[in-house]
Amino acid sequence: MFFARILLFFLLLCTAVPALADIKIFITNDVHGHVADNPEKKRIGYARLKALADSARAEGHTVFILDAGDAFSGSAYAQKDKGRSVAKLMGQVGYRVLTPGNHAFDYAASEGPLYYGNELLRLVRENSPGKVDAVAENLTYKGADTPGMVTEPVVIYDETSENKRGLRVIVTGVITPYTVKPGMRQVLKEYDFGLKPTPEDTKKAILERLTHSLAPYDRPEDIVIVLSHLGHAGPQGDRDGRITGPDVAAVPNVDFVADGHSHQAVSPSRQYGAMYANGGRYLEHVMEITLDGKGGDMALRAYDDVAGVVPDRAMAESIRQLDTAWGFAEVLFTSPDDSIFSDRRLRKDSTPLGRLICEGMAKATGAAIALHNPGGIRAGLPGGPVRLRDLHDVLPFGDTLVTADMTGRQIAGILMRGAGHGGRGLPQFYGLTAWAWRDGAGALHVAGLRLADGDPLQPDRTYRVALNGFMARNMDLPTKKDHGTLVDVLEKQLKSGVDAEALRSGKNLYVFTDKTAAEAAWQAGTP
Repeated sequence: MFFARILLFFLLLCTAVPALADIKIFITNDVHGHVADNPEKKRIGYARLKALADSARAEGHTVFILDAGDAFSGSAYAQKDKGRSVAKLMGQVGYRVLTPGNHAFDYAASEGPLYYGNELLRLVRENSPGKVDAVAENLTYKGADTPGMVTEPVVIYDETSENKRGLRVIVTGVITPYTVKPGMRQVLKEYDFGLKPTPEDTKKAILERLTHSLAPYDRPEDIVIVLSHLGHAGPQGDRDGRITGPDVAAVPNVDFVADGHSHQAVSPSRQYGAMYANGGRYLEHVMEITLDGKGGDMALRAYDDVAGVVPDRAMAESIRQLDTAWGFAEVLFTSPDDSIFSDRRLRKDSTPLGRLICEGMAKATGAAIALHNPGGIRAGLPGGPVRLRDLHDVLPFGDTLVTADMTGRQIAGILMRGAGHGGRGLPQFYGLTAWAWRDGAGALHVAGLRLADGDPLQPDRTYRVALNGFMARNMDLPTKKDHGTLVDVLEKQLKSGVDAEALRSGKNLYVFTDKTAAEAAWQAGTP
């Protein structure tokens, strides 16, 4: 009897001071439609993610799956049906809360401004076994909640009905306020992303909004997770003072920040206040939060960490059927090795991959010059057989190929400022040779340009230029002709033959250490 009383006292003591529940939370970001398991590229895929979650449930954990944005566009599987198949797969995986990223609106121009909320989120919910919420606190439509979404935190786990000191898990989200590019301003004019006149004002408003909305969740037993699509700008923060994911980690009551947008994985740390991590891109990592009797912890799982988990068979088969139905396995050409058409240094140099794309654009349109923004090239091509799926992954946004008349001054200005991608990178180009130098900060400056025949580019002369629709819209260029979807055009060009070695050796950008040397080489027309 004595021992029974001791045992009863111990049980009452345990219930009086509740421990954290045994919960596993898996968080993805910037999947960009890369739904398939890919051991070569170290991508986890949805079938393996589902199996990972199912395995945790089988071990007795309560499991939630969350996403921090940019799931529905950016790969072959996403673009073929404008994200619909990806949405269905996300529902089947069992996502509980989603936050949109800036690419949530990639289809708005063709499908309407409410496509994300009315169609993609609808398909996630219709294919999900449970409830699905979508939240972005700084996003409204016509002054109210965006259809299919909310602007307030979502409680996904709550023990307080049975125990006033029970655990609650709260999830909220933030989208980058810099979502709208110039070419989309009219399409997205009814949206408010929380952008203010200055970066400082924008940051202040968003952080104050979060502070206010999370104020009720100040109990020790409240666990607050912020799904952030703001990005990590390095230890010094954004050089222009823009809000980033680490800024959110300093908001009161926040326990975890699961960030995306910047495509660089960042291991969990408390450097910024709350536990912060960034999952990188393409499901190369998954963030994992564990809440148990020992407290809360966060880990960043890479492909090799979960490679032993057997992908869910039914989902893997669904993805394989998409591959077959869309002809993604068709071989376009054979590449000697995977180093030639790598996507490295796209923003800093002219690359064989960029020249391959731009040469195909010029040949298809008969233009003398071709330009493509580096941000629209999202992957490299493998060595060996290059398949249609690979081409879609390289150019995943379903953009069109257009031609426009531009002066030499306009063309030079694009190269000098990186204007084709908001000033954030040198456009890839064909039909030109450029001489340039880098300053002490590493910025590229163009000294001069020559055409393929060696003649200098004339500032006041007009040239026919091939470029993608994104660039034309951002520069407000009147286009002469729409040549169809860029991927479809390049598919035909690549099937006709690719001289990989010529593209490897066909250097068209010469960079010098100083302005004087660059200008002298340009005047002489020599490397």
